[in-house]
Amino acid sequence: MSTQQAHTLSSWTSLETFEVEVSSPSNRLYRNGRQQVEVTVKLRARNGQGQIVPLSEAEMRSVRLTDYNSGEELPPVPASGAVTQGWGTTDTRNEYEFFPGAREAEGEGPAPSSEYSFAVRYVQTIDEAPKRIGALVRNDDGTVFTSDKVKQFIEALPERLPSLEQTRAVDYEWKVKRIVGDDDDWDLETVDYYYCGLSINGNRVKLREFNVRPASTFQWESANPASELFSFTGFGTPGSTVANYSVPALFNSRKHSPIREPSDGEGIVILIRSNRISQSSAGSVHKGACDVDARDEFGTDYPLRLSFKSSSNRNELVITRR
Repeated sequence: MSTQQAHTLSSWTSLETFEVEVSSPSNRLYRNGRQQVEVTVKLRARNGQGQIVPLSEAEMRSVRLTDYNSGEELPPVPASGAVTQGWGTTDTRNEYEFFPGAREAEGEGPAPSSEYSFAVRYVQTIDEAPKRIGALVRNDDGTVFTSDKVKQFIEALPERLPSLEQTRAVDYEWKVKRIVGDDDDWDLETVDYYYCGLSINGNRVKLREFNVRPASTFQWESANPASELFSFTGFGTPGSTVANYSVPALFNSRKHSPIREPSDGEGIVILIRSNRISQSSAGSVHKGACDVDARDEFGTDYPLRLSFKSSSNRNELVITRR
């Protein structure tokens, strides 16, 4: 049989099944540009002889998600992984959790079938308005088939970010634990861990990222240049034992590393209290508040600020929204 004959037998001319379904736990997603809704396109094709034939690899790669109302293809998610305007689509599952829902996610995807072909795609958005999402596929002959012809679509529903939703209580947990030194302020050489967590309406939400800029801030016991009692900070990302600092070499021996008790889903700020380095000999160090960029398991960002409790209290740290 010639290649042309084989192509004629295997080529399809109609789609007996063209279904667009939500395959993540929910059709809702936070409009943070990162959280995804998983969409599965289910296809079954017949050739001119009425035989069921599988779609080729090129045909499966051609499957695109569309704006159901306009028919336009949704643009690809940028290389950064975050949508910054409108909607975006990708065939790659990212690291963020789906919006909680009543159904279970498919996990490994639809089971293989000799009759059906499945294309899995994902959508992300920063838009407020719901969107009807359809699909299209091109066969190897170049013919385009669209799901609007069979009235197949899903509706994706963006959710407001928790920090902007007045009906949701967003709390930043701030727990301190003494790791080195006696449990009082008379000990001049101590290390405390401040665990930063997140809860929404009383439900714990894991942090995936926790970055402090700059990594360290300093405060001496008094404004006197001769003061030798001081505190400085470092930080650790959720679940990591790596301690991050931004300090002159003079302070390297005072750093605490590695992190002894990391916490999955919580960032850590390290508070080190020490002595015998005068403020006048410290060199160029950061004094004052630090910006904290936290991101949760759903891909939502939380801009925070880290500082000492007051200009006269180097023994405690506070974290606030910024």
